[in-house]
Amino acid sequence: VFNNAGISGVVAPVHDLPVEDWDTTIRINLRGIFLVLQASLRAMIKAGTGGSIVNMGSSMAGWDVLSGGAGYVASKHGVVGLTRVAALDAAPYGIRVNAICPGVIETTLGVPASGDGEFKSSVQHFADRIPLRRIGQPDDVAAALAFLASDEAKHVTGVDWLIDGGQTLQSWANAPAGGAFPKFR
Repeated sequence: VFNNAGISGVVAPVHDLPVEDWDTTIRINLRGIFLVLQASLRAMIKAGTGGSIVNMGSSMAGWDVLSGGAGYVASKHGVVGLTRVAALDAAPYGIRVNAICPGVIETTLGVPASGDGEFKSSVQHFADRIPLRRIGQPDDVAAALAFLASDEAKHVTGVDWLIDGGQTLQSWANAPAGGAFPKFR
């Protein structure tokens, strides 16, 4: 089962975030994942054949924090925790549960593709801040999903697999000076 749901939600400081916007983000990003996960587990347990569930309701925000992203970050951290609990609960039935946590990916929710020169310049500026020097592509996520869903990952459960080109490896202490990650080449 590929369990995928998410919105970015409203960006606002915690003290200014409307409760309705918090509720919407949590309802879609966390409750939506929970409902599909629950229904899938029930069906898989009844079938008795084991299997794999991959939640893509998390993101690098399940590992990190984003200023102004209270609802989004809380929901993504929630999906990571939910995935781990479900993995433990489902293991006796031979069901693996994992999460994919993408960083910035060239999609309509991440960074949309565009032919505009100014836009491409800003995307490149952002890519320069990622240690692998590029924005992720949908194929990067698809490859991880294919692996986690396959028998090649038959001993992998309860993981939250970060796919971000190394972006979350940076902290305040080693943050790039200027606008680019330090170059090693």
